[in-house]
Amino acid sequence: MSVGGIVTGVHAAGYFIQQGTGAWNGLYVYDNAHQPALGDSVLVTGTVSEYYNLTELKTVTSFGIISSGNVQPVPVVVNCEGVNAEENEGVLVTASHVTCVNATISFGMWKIQDNNGDTAKVHNLLYAYTPTQGTMYDVTGPDYYSFNEFRVEPRAASDVVVITGIPVMNTSQDVSLYPNPAVTQLTLTGSKTITRVVITGLNGQVVKEITLNQQDKLEIDISGLQSGQYFVNLYNNTILESVKTFVKR
Repeated sequence: MSVGGIVTGVHAAGYFIQQGTGAWNGLYVYDNAHQPALGDSVLVTGTVSEYYNLTELKTVTSFGIISSGNVQPVPVVVNCEGVNAEENEGVLVTASHVTCVNATISFGMWKIQDNNGDTAKVHNLLYAYTPTQGTMYDVTGPDYYSFNEFRVEPRAASDVVVITGIPVMNTSQDVSLYPNPAVTQLTLTGSKTITRVVITGLNGQVVKEITLNQQDKLEIDISGLQSGQYFVNLYNNTILESVKTFVKR
């Protein structure tokens, strides 16, 4: 089988590739003969295998770099349930607004917990980060499955962002989002600097993302979204400033 994608993570025994953004788009390639770089667009031929329930491409017979320096896929913003979901296996994810509840579990891992009380693990396959227990983070990396469990695999220090002094949910008075419920449009106003807006469903799947040059008053078109409840994650660069919720009708 031949498959192409952007390299999202690399270690000595293999690498992760991804086609597009979202669930079911990531794949781990077991290949210790080639060492692509992050952002390489590669075309790989090999055998698809289920290695203890990890879907991987192995026995690579052909490898080629199509281009380099490509933009990484947008991570899927997830909670811990999303980390542990099969559809995100191999996919670049961000476990958002999670707290380190155990910094020293075995095999280079640490445990995170979200606001729902669900837990997941972060591992050092690609990069070793030393967390502080009780600290809140955004953790980004490929979602890897091994030994019957999922783990987020950060690739560098920049993939682990400390969240300090940030309201957990809907408590910031510096940012307003209205109307709520909404039908076709949301309006975002406030005094905080917001450079990125990420709207996710309750399952953590990103449904809309907007990059801002500056914030004054922003109109967000939600006419294409299905009816239901959504999270609006408001970032200043890599810092999660606030999380709002709204209902789409």
